[in-house]
Amino acid sequence: MATTRTTLSASRSGRSIPIDATARDSATLIHAVERPSDAAMSAIEEIWIYATNHTGGAVTLTLMWGASQEDVDDVILSVPASSGLTLVIPGLLLEAGTFVGAIASSTSSINVLGYAIRTER
Repeated sequence: MATTRTTLSASRSGRSIPIDATARDSATLIHAVERPSDAAMSAIEEIWIYATNHTGGAVTLTLMWGASQEDVDDVILSVPASSGLTLVIPGLLLEAGTFVGAIASSTSSINVLGYAIRTER
């Protein structure tokens, strides 16, 4: 069983990911869990996501969790005004072939950062 820590797949070199989308059909991709190259193996990732809000008002952040376009899997929270790193996903698990997307109630206000701990078995 091999375990590795990686940046979120939509992050360039570990930098923050701006959430500019406000509608589900144009959601910002945050992370996609890739399938292992060896078809006989399976993969699961522990996802850690933090959000920042650099505006003067609270902003609603909706994280579309997993492979579903259904809103039943959404994680919805308010990110306080002028906040630094706020933990929004505390190490929840996703299997290969799934993703996390995001929308916000206001454009250009929320950035997310984080990492994934991948285990292949």
